[in-house]
Amino acid sequence: MKEFFCFLLSPYGKPMVEGWRSKARFTLSSLGVLFVLLLSIAALQTLYIFVTNDHSNSMTALYFKGGLRFIIAKHGIAGLLVLGCLIGPFLEEVAFRLPLTFNRNHVFIGIPVLILMLAFFWGSWYALIGAVLLVGGILYFASKKVGQEHLDTLKQKHGLLLLHAMALLFALLHIGNYGDFDITRLGGYIFSIGSILTGAYIFYYVRIRAGFIYGLALHVALNSFMLIRFI
Repeated sequence: MKEFFCFLLSPYGKPMVEGWRSKARFTLSSLGVLFVLLLSIAALQTLYIFVTNDHSNSMTALYFKGGLRFIIAKHGIAGLLVLGCLIGPFLEEVAFRLPLTFNRNHVFIGIPVLILMLAFFWGSWYALIGAVLLVGGILYFASKKVGQEHLDTLKQKHGLLLLHAMALLFALLHIGNYGDFDITRLGGYIFSIGSILTGAYIFYYVRIRAGFIYGLALHVALNSFMLIRFI
């Protein structure tokens, strides 16, 4: 737990874990840390509801279940599990976690996927066309101008800030899981988004220290647990 909180202050301060057995143990221990933190958030939420009598979280949960039922009606339970436990985590890891290694190849793959995902999130055809053009321009410019030494400098100077910004963006984009934004459900949003933000940081922790596959495995495990619990 202490090492994880140190990671939040200096995410690139330690080398990667070596060896698949050590990486597997590291991933499992990180999953344990994640569950402890999520249980802590749930306990704080219970205390908050008791003190304030704010039951907005029940409404966010209701909207979330409604969204799941809509997907099940359209694609079936198998479709929900494929989308929520495989495709979704893979795309999110590529878009939000892969570029934060600041490896040139990873950045060239991850940033375009992130832009296309954001365009899809906004849901308009002109946003998607604009995103495709933007991705093409970025790839062309980056292939000519951006070298690994530039990315190393960026990581050294702004890596910590970018990691926190990407984690926050990842969490905020999930507000759509709980229906249209409603200020009266702010209490529910705080704890729901707080849980997602906590998960995002653990995913970064495993991704940077163990590698993409292990971060993806952790993401798949958490999503599977959450979705099966609501089905």
